[in-house]
Formats: sequence, structure tokens, C-alpha cells
Amino acid sequence: MRRCIPFLLALLLPALTVTAAQAVVCPADSIVLLDHDGIIGNGGVITSTAATGDRFFRYTSPNGASVTEWGFYDLTLGRFGTVASSGCFFMSYPGQSQARVAVEDRYTIVGPPSAAPIAIEAVLQLDLRASGARTYFCFYGPDYTCSVDAGAITADLSEPATSQTTSFASRINRADSREIAIPLSHAVGEPFTLRMQCSSEATPVADFSVNDDCYNRRGDVTATLWFRGLPPGYQVV
Repeated sequence: MRRCIPFLLALLLPALTVTAAQAVVCPADSIVLLDHDGIIGNGGVITSTAATGDRFFRYTSPNGASVTEWGFYDLTLGRFGTVASSGCFFMSYPGQSQARVAVEDRYTIVGPPSAAPIAIEAVLQLDLRASGARTYFCFYGPDYTCSVDAGAITADLSEPATSQTTSFASRINRADSREIAIPLSHAVGEPFTLRMQCSSEATPVADFSVNDDCYNRRGDVTATLWFRGLPPGYQVV
């Protein structure tokens, strides 16, 4: 849950009797969509200190090929995600589709006073789907068969202060659910920072040598942060 003060508000706080140096400024979060020949401009990048962000892009070429990219985050819910898909049409080839979201937020364990630090785990629940893997006839593969993987999905979770980090990468050709987690140990009331990101990538594979066709790909991931192992009476805010 985002508890910091947006940067622009922090700059105005001197007039409200609190100095900007005393304000806790929100980290900048970003959504990055792959630019396509300047169609969306600036690489499709959003950088913001707001608690929520959302950016969607879809382009369909005159010959029917298309790319779709979407990145979003809502730190009040601890949720963020990406979608990337690339669609072929006959011999048209739309190129790579890619979306990435990177977020950072501060958290605090609250509850009864404790002489010892509270040991918990930060968990990213990953709901993912990738498609596009297949095997097809070709002249240059073993046994005249070639294969392509599904769209790619990645996710990362880290605590910068302790260098704890974990990551996930997959081209699983189905819907699935996974978890990645890191251990945490903090005193009650001690703020700590977590960094998280996820990405989706879909690059269609063209095989115009035999059947004048190409193979669509897609990668989706939604990540939800939660905390495991909190003793009774404690919570993370």
C-alpha cells in the first residue's frame, strides 16, 4: 500500500508547514511499451509517482498484421501486469510486441511492540498465460519439422536494502499460476522498500519459405503482492 507523498505535493509542503526535505517522496514507477516506428512516440514510456498507472497500445497495419501491448499497476492493491501479442496475416509480419512494468513501494509491519524482528515472506502471485508454441513442417529442420516457443513472460521481486532477489521466466504454452518469494525480517514500525517488475514479449515467427505463413504469439502476466507468515495481530501497510 502506497503511504508516501507524491513528489509534486512534497514540493508544495513548505506552505503547509512541512518542508520538502521532511516529506517522504514516492518512488517513480514506469510502464514501457515497445515503440513501433514512432507511432506512439517516446518509446511508449510512462514514469509516474501516482499509485496507479495504465497504458494500452494497439496497432493494425493496412495489410492486417497487428501488435497489442498493455501495462498497468495499482499499488493500493499490490497488483500490476503486462500483455503483449503479435498477430500475423498471411505474409505480413508485424514485428515484436513488448510491454514491461516496474514498480517500487515502501511498506511497514504494524502490530504490538516486539523485541525481535518479525520474519515474514514477500510473495508475488503470478497468474500467467502464454500461447504460440507449435511444431510445423519445414525443409531445414530435423525430420522436416521446426518448432517455435510461446510468448515470453518474466517477473522479478527484490529488496534493495538486503540484496534479496528472486525472478521467474517462462514460455509455458498454457495458463498457469506460480509464486516467487523472498524472506524479510524487520522491526515493527521499520519501513522497507520492495522493487517489482514484470514483462511480456511476443514476436511472431515467420516461415515464408514453404507455406507463406507466420505464427502468432502472446504473453500475459498479472502479479499480486502479499505477505506470508505474519503472526496474529500484525499486518503490513
